[in-house]
Amino acid sequence: MATRTTKKKVAAKEKAVAKKAPARKPSKPDARLRHLKVSAVDVKYIGKEPEWNHQPEENDRKVKLLWAFNWYNYLFDYKDAPKMVLDYLEYHEHPAAQIKAFKKVKPGSLPNSIAWLCRCSMKGLDLLDEEIVRIDRAVDAAIAMVHQPTQIELNAAEAKAAKAKGPTIQERMQERADEAGGEIEGMLDDFVASGAPTKFDYNPISVLKIANILPQHVPAMITHWEKVAAEFKEAQVGEDVCLVEGYNRFSKLQLRALIKFAEQVVADLNSYITFKKATRAPRKRKVKTPEQLTAKLKYLKEFPELGLTSVKPAQIVGSKELFVYSTKKRKLQYYIADEHAGGMLTVKNNTIIGFDPMKSVQKTIRKPAEQIKAIVAASKPNTRKLFAATKAVETKLSGRFADDLVILKAF
Repeated sequence: MATRTTKKKVAAKEKAVAKKAPARKPSKPDARLRHLKVSAVDVKYIGKEPEWNHQPEENDRKVKLLWAFNWYNYLFDYKDAPKMVLDYLEYHEHPAAQIKAFKKVKPGSLPNSIAWLCRCSMKGLDLLDEEIVRIDRAVDAAIAMVHQPTQIELNAAEAKAAKAKGPTIQERMQERADEAGGEIEGMLDDFVASGAPTKFDYNPISVLKIANILPQHVPAMITHWEKVAAEFKEAQVGEDVCLVEGYNRFSKLQLRALIKFAEQVVADLNSYITFKKATRAPRKRKVKTPEQLTAKLKYLKEFPELGLTSVKPAQIVGSKELFVYSTKKRKLQYYIADEHAGGMLTVKNNTIIGFDPMKSVQKTIRKPAEQIKAIVAASKPNTRKLFAATKAVETKLSGRFADDLVILKAF
């Protein structure tokens, strides 16, 4: 009941608005009507402008209006709409003040469908009361917006401002990082195309240095290449059927080389972060002595079973090579300083930093009494040779120290 009452109120209100509107001439095609410029080609394919010499039946009205609106939409746009509405207002002798105000209306201030409806009226269509009300409301709204920018103007202003502003520094640096990442991906493609040899001389860190990317963009690249390395390793294990099928064109040696390549990229990415930290302008801070830097380092001072005594931890700071022996796991650790990070080892809390993660490895010692004694007694070149001659599986180092580690040499 309430819905029916509301509908009656709305209908009565629209009827009252229609009564206030100026009297309209009967809708007949006017000989003085402004002619729309339409090319002969368009007329050939979509026809002439719709005429309303005969009023449509009620059940056909929507269909014919839709066809007419499509015709206008195809040939005209929002720029033509105000002129069509102005013709309509002048023809139906609206108040001069309203016409004068409407002449200042900007394109895009009213719906195109209102303009097409006005044009249809000028071409002979008898408008319904609700259609007349819609036109009047749209005209009043457009006049009210005269001193306000239209959405089209706002969009144009935003586009112009964005173009003048250009990309931000962050966007440019991210783009530079993406390009560097693409070049490293290209290295992998070249590596695969060359048959994935066991020996290669690709240098991913040089790409990063030339691009001069920000260190904060590197972790995402590291995560990506760690996933790549993990996938190569899974393919090598051979438990995943899909990966086995995907990498069946590679031999075991080639898969091993692919893993080595991915690990080299990860190592270079980490080295680049260290390099950028080392080369940036340092903050002014109090310089710590080697003794202060190694004050928190955990290590084993003496190991009587093998007659070992640790050298002073302070010798680690500034050294290029470091040999450490794990008495608990019988591991001989060999640290080599990273050339890209200043070429020197140092200590932070309980961790060795500044070492090359690819070259620094550890091996299990089978005969500690003999091998460790020889390492301690050997000269610097012979120490390297003895470590290289030790036949054992090499594993990576984390840099973390513990109470069971004896510092054998630092030079």
